[in-house]
Amino acid sequence: MIVKIVLCSTVFISISANSVVKRMTLGNNACKNFANYFDAKFNENCFYNSDMFLETPDLITKYAGKCEAYKITTEDGYILTMFRIPRENPKGVILLQHPVTVNSRMYMSQGNNSLGLLLWKAGYDVWLNNQRGTLFSEDHTNSSISYLDYWDFSFHEVGVFDIPSEIDLMKRVTKSSNIIFIGHSQGSTSGLIYAAVKNQHAKNSVKLFIFMAMPCYFQHNSSPEFLVANLILSLPFAQDLLRMFKLGSVLPFLPFLLPLIRVLFRLFPFILPATNYIFSFLFGWTPEEMDPALINFDYAIYFKNFSWKIVVHYFQLTETKTKFQMFDYGRRNNLKIYHSEVPPLYPVENVTVPVYLVSSVNDTLATAKC
Repeated sequence: MIVKIVLCSTVFISISANSVVKRMTLGNNACKNFANYFDAKFNENCFYNSDMFLETPDLITKYAGKCEAYKITTEDGYILTMFRIPRENPKGVILLQHPVTVNSRMYMSQGNNSLGLLLWKAGYDVWLNNQRGTLFSEDHTNSSISYLDYWDFSFHEVGVFDIPSEIDLMKRVTKSSNIIFIGHSQGSTSGLIYAAVKNQHAKNSVKLFIFMAMPCYFQHNSSPEFLVANLILSLPFAQDLLRMFKLGSVLPFLPFLLPLIRVLFRLFPFILPATNYIFSFLFGWTPEEMDPALINFDYAIYFKNFSWKIVVHYFQLTETKTKFQMFDYGRRNNLKIYHSEVPPLYPVENVTVPVYLVSSVNDTLATAKC
């Protein structure tokens, strides 16, 4: 069932009003270089960016003038919201699939230079997903579903249930069966799962896949946080503890983490530019590639709610290194679920739609070498 929602103008005005209040409270929140953040309040190279407090539909309305939203229900009962930047007589139809810890806002986070807007200005009909559990996609058809049962999903379910539902909706609305899929990080992982497991559906619906920074195989991974994860996994009983995956979401931790980060940034402004180099160490990012004016926006976009099972599934893949496999529930439960003591590999050999891989030379997490 498709339910079209009329959004944008009133929501935008409401959030804009809130932004004025926040501006009065916070002052400048963006600077042209990292050193300016030391005295951001008075520095002439710093300014106030109101976009930081706007969500996806409001950003689309502000920059594109028109936003459409649709609700869809997946086969397993999750109710998702998709946003559309409509285009008459488009060159093509594009689905932007976001990664873990964020939602569709990441594709609208750089004003006129946002990927969603650049593709729309280039003549494409652009759709932005919000995967299960994120803002705008938090509901379920079973109103009595328990907290732990609701969050019992990994990127596997996103690929098997969310993406086919999103694409079916797009096909019905646009009358196009040549959709271009663009995914980033976990969005790419889920995209590959969809292309492999739902290969016939993909063949009849998708023109090509573009996977950016896709983490699937980890034999060449040198990211410090995953090296630590591998060390933890090697400890006795670590695997058994991690298989107790019904840990819910990260939300219970965010109310403590985010205020702490904000307080630290206010008390010690030098931490903000320093985090740029910390990220470079952890993920291999090149500091010069990061826009200083967007560093606060990054913290506003990231640290969104997600399932712990996604993290556990990735940790399992880092241990297997050369295997892109389904979730490992332990021998006994694997036999019940898969009829095998070990989880099956994803059948990537079944992918028939053209795939383009985009990687960064300095990325230590999703390495260029598979």
